[in-house]
Amino acid sequence: MKKLVLLVAIFSLSASFYGHAQSQTTHQEAFEATYQNMKSIVDSGHFRYLGHTVFESRKRKLIEASENQLDITPSNVTAHLEALDMKVYEVKSGETSNYKVNHDDATQTVEINFNIGADEFQIEVKKNGKAFLTLRSSDNNIQQSGVIERI
Repeated sequence: MKKLVLLVAIFSLSASFYGHAQSQTTHQEAFEATYQNMKSIVDSGHFRYLGHTVFESRKRKLIEASENQLDITPSNVTAHLEALDMKVYEVKSGETSNYKVNHDDATQTVEINFNIGADEFQIEVKKNGKAFLTLRSSDNNIQQSGVIERI
């Protein structure tokens, strides 16, 4: 009887390790698929950033994504971005300069940097699909998290 209990215990442990190994592979495959999709969207040059949260240090506020967007195409940029202090950064139609995209396959991140006039933008897209936007300008310094999508 003791041998049977021991055999069942060993079988249960081996089954749980096997299941855990499969789930790790599945997570890695999901991250890889998300990363490849984000690269494709950014490389197309036609994408939209949708902000879900604006933050500064420990303060955070949920924002309405449908009203908080940055649209990027090769010839035009439009933006309506909310700051934590309720100020709004808005561009009706603008051109980018110093546009650069960096893919880091080791960390599975995509980084987009560009300027609109003197205003500096950085969007970092993580392997899970979350996008972090940083805007540095003379009037507004905005940090947000959200997502990107193809236009």
